[in-house]
Amino acid sequence: MDLNAFYTRGGGGEPPGLHFFHEAVTGRVYFSGESPDVACHEMGHGVLDAIRPQLFDAQTIEAAAFHESFGDMSALLSVLQVQSFGQALLNETGGTINHASRLSRLAEQLGAAIRVQHPDAVDRDCLRNACNSFFYRDPQTLPPSAPASQLSSEPHSFSRVFTGAFLDALAGIFRVQGKTPSPEGLVKASQELGQILVGGVLGAPVVPDYYSQVAAHMVQIADGAPFGRKYRDILKSCFVRRGILSLQAAATLSSVKRRIVGSSVRLERAGSEGRKLPTASISAAQYGLNRAALKVYTAGEPKRFAVTSSSLTLGPVEPRSPQNAAESYTEDLFQRGHVDVGAHAHRVAGLTHPFSFKTHMIVEENGELLLKRTTFDCGFDHKGN
Repeated sequence: MDLNAFYTRGGGGEPPGLHFFHEAVTGRVYFSGESPDVACHEMGHGVLDAIRPQLFDAQTIEAAAFHESFGDMSALLSVLQVQSFGQALLNETGGTINHASRLSRLAEQLGAAIRVQHPDAVDRDCLRNACNSFFYRDPQTLPPSAPASQLSSEPHSFSRVFTGAFLDALAGIFRVQGKTPSPEGLVKASQELGQILVGGVLGAPVVPDYYSQVAAHMVQIADGAPFGRKYRDILKSCFVRRGILSLQAAATLSSVKRRIVGSSVRLERAGSEGRKLPTASISAAQYGLNRAALKVYTAGEPKRFAVTSSSLTLGPVEPRSPQNAAESYTEDLFQRGHVDVGAHAHRVAGLTHPFSFKTHMIVEENGELLLKRTTFDCGFDHKGN
């Protein structure tokens, strides 16, 4: 029993699908699957894996963090399809839906249960709050874990940067739906932003600085049919204010010729089916493995837009190489104990983390060790800490 939920393709001893669990905390049993936010989050993992399967094994922090953000964004969009919830949200926020509210506070009850056991692991009023002020930082400069009040390279933590920008964009798109806020306007705003998000995912290449590529493609889609530039400036503003797009990137996008969205999305979707990411070898000795090299899938697809995120000093951040990004994320995974090394640990130098939840495993293919993901968990299991 634990306070966890996860999505898996299968493997690692688990059948494919969405998995939910429960645990008694101070005399009350909490079921992770009882939360619509958690259920929609896990379904979001499955949807994203279906439309962009290359992200599953991509060894880069931003790809993993975006998967978590997509789960939270799915929860936000799903609940807005319920008109009674929409009306209650408008009553609570007065129409400014990027304020802290029952919409922005994700998985409140589950967050409360985790807070009893680990007070600094979640936000003070929920699991994660989409209403936040986090600004983009190069994730490779962040610690692998941190309290919920701070940003780290752990995917759930770093996901909050993109989710915060998304909630701001949703609020902006809702504001231009009409003079009188209505649940119908919320539904329309959520559905149109959902289309833009999926289009951005389909078009964006899997690269180390994945956030900026998704953002750039979303801006380009909002610039074309059927949206007719109506949401372009809203999206650019939200991504620039969060540092996901640098000022230089936003200016570059303004000069790029608009695309016809319908045909470009279809072509890019068809071209991505069945394509695997390239692999690279990294040193395995530092991870306590019994081989010299470990193969990983790298985020090495060709970019379509020469844009990056913002630096904390001046100008855009310098993008990392796929090899460097893979080495950094792999180190994070081993430090957090998320890799099942199986029989591949060195008999003296090996490190196994026997009680931590495993999201990846080492397998042997064609005589070489390969790091593969088995699941996206939701970070609720703290038994191994």
